[in-house]
Amino acid sequence: MKTKFFLLIGIFTLALTACGGDDNGDDPTKPLDNATISFTKMANCPDAEVDQAIVWKGAIYYVNRTSFLRYTPAKNEWQSLAPAPSTNLFVWQDKLYCFYNSSDKQIYVYADTTDSWEIADDIPIFNEDGNRTNGIYKAGNKLFADISCGSYYTYHVYLPESKQWKNLKQNLNFDFLQYACQIGDKVYYNTSLAIFQFDPESCITTQKLSISRPSYSTGGKLAVCSYNPQQMLYTLSGGKNGDYRVTTGIYTPSTNEYSEKVFGNNPHGLTEVTIADIPMAINLLTYFDGRFFVGPNNAAFYELKIK
Repeated sequence: MKTKFFLLIGIFTLALTACGGDDNGDDPTKPLDNATISFTKMANCPDAEVDQAIVWKGAIYYVNRTSFLRYTPAKNEWQSLAPAPSTNLFVWQDKLYCFYNSSDKQIYVYADTTDSWEIADDIPIFNEDGNRTNGIYKAGNKLFADISCGSYYTYHVYLPESKQWKNLKQNLNFDFLQYACQIGDKVYYNTSLAIFQFDPESCITTQKLSISRPSYSTGGKLAVCSYNPQQMLYTLSGGKNGDYRVTTGIYTPSTNEYSEKVFGNNPHGLTEVTIADIPMAINLLTYFDGRFFVGPNNAAFYELKIK
């Protein structure tokens, strides 16, 4: 099975979390020159790692190949739920779905009242002439399907009025959704060295800017989520054994500007690195109701605060 990982941020979840208007806001990028970051320990996750996070019905849902978990920020509680058929989750019209790329190619919908997965009958599977659906992804307000046609792929968009899939006759790549957030009706994603805009209506991808950073800035794991209704938060982090460094950045589409600052447990003599107590590398960022959650990373789970 072709596995694709992506965030919601909400993400598809994102698996993406919607956040305000594009190109009509007047909030400049908040400079990070005097910013500080802190990590508050939250309840450990029942699993060490997850593949995807998605926000739905007042909670964050995390999934991997064996577990499906609900985290309720208001209570700082985890709950293990009925395992999802796969890690390909998406929210569509206020329902939580899972596409299972098995021999029967089913789409399931989650029933939270009974904690069960049921075969969905409102979204058809594109499967004809031996072609195979690899994944279903939500970007903006549209669903897209990645179809295998022998040695090549085609990409289709779902038309809910007719309950049919339309061939876009163009190449797309939905791997970017794991590093994306939705701002207004556009999706913005980060490659660590550039930020791109994807328009789900036209299916056009546009590079918005290139990112240059000094040598003391860390590389490593990239994580992305919404920052507020008009901005993107991203981190690049790495390190080990209590010596971590995190490049924290904020991007604002309305001004097409970004601001970055580097934090570390040990500056190693670099005055440009601001000291911060960083408990681990940031492998996953999730935005929920004005709060930012980090992890789980080896089951450890934190709330990130930027002041």
